[in-house]
Amino acid sequence: MLGMTLAAARSALDAADFAKYSWLYGCYGSSNVSAVVSQNPGGGAQVPRTTPVKIFLQANNCLATVPNMLGMTLAAARSALDAADFAKYSWLYGCYGSSNIGAVVSQNPGGGAQVPRTTPVKIFLQANNC
Repeated sequence: MLGMTLAAARSALDAADFAKYSWLYGCYGSSNVSAVVSQNPGGGAQVPRTTPVKIFLQANNCLATVPNMLGMTLAAARSALDAADFAKYSWLYGCYGSSNIGAVVSQNPGGGAQVPRTTPVKIFLQANNC
């Protein structure tokens, strides 16, 4: 059923007389949104028709927009990342040539980028001991 929509997968299971099946949408790294990315048991397996079949489909809400944090304090940048549901981020104070002490001078990925929520975000802040 790989690549099928849920409706097509359900039709295929019904046609094969499988009555027990379930499906789950999740973030599996596929660009084929709403399509079957995995199934258990796998296609072609010889199993009794009473075997429960699990279908896994690619969700459409797996990307998030990285906030533009340039000029923010660390506290404000962390709040913005938390609000955007980014759990993995780190920060580094350094001498980057900015007069805006304690502010974000660079970030990676950049503000506005659409990335998976699991992408680590790096924040670079201007140190005051340069």
